[in-house]
Amino acid sequence: RNKLTPAASLALLDTALLDCLALAPEDVMCRTLAVQALWVRADWQAAQHLPFGQTLTAALAKARLAVGSPEISPDAWQTLAETQLRIAQSTQAGKARTLHINDGLAALQKLFSINPNHALGLITQGQLLLLRAQGEQVPSQKRQLAADAAASLERALQREPFLGYLSRRLTKIR
Repeated sequence: RNKLTPAASLALLDTALLDCLALAPEDVMCRTLAVQALWVRADWQAAQHLPFGQTLTAALAKARLAVGSPEISPDAWQTLAETQLRIAQSTQAGKARTLHINDGLAALQKLFSINPNHALGLITQGQLLLLRAQGEQVPSQKRQLAADAAASLERALQREPFLGYLSRRLTKIR
């Protein structure tokens, strides 16, 4: 919001992640945090009108590593799905976008098999369905996808009321 560079914070996080991965190279939390750090980098690059596609591609590779960790983590699957969402949002409508949407939704199926009430997963699902609806040509399917997206987002708010509070606070800030 204040357009401050995240460089110093990301440098500290990079150091902590190196330590974490040195202690436990396959730790799912370390791998997931590494992906999220790349999201911050990509968001900063986008805000600076710099190319950020390679950063998101690197995030996708790390997210795939995270879900391949020996530990079962719903958060790793949500991180993979959100990475697919971020790539889809930054991609022109077409086959590539559709592929990322489908891959994101597939990751969420894995997540929901572990935790069917994962609030962030439900939000990501809603966003992916909305993005799919935006590209849909058939009006009845477009309406259904939009309704499914809204239902997913409402379910997330029912499961995690704090998300509604955050949403209201962020709306006031903007």
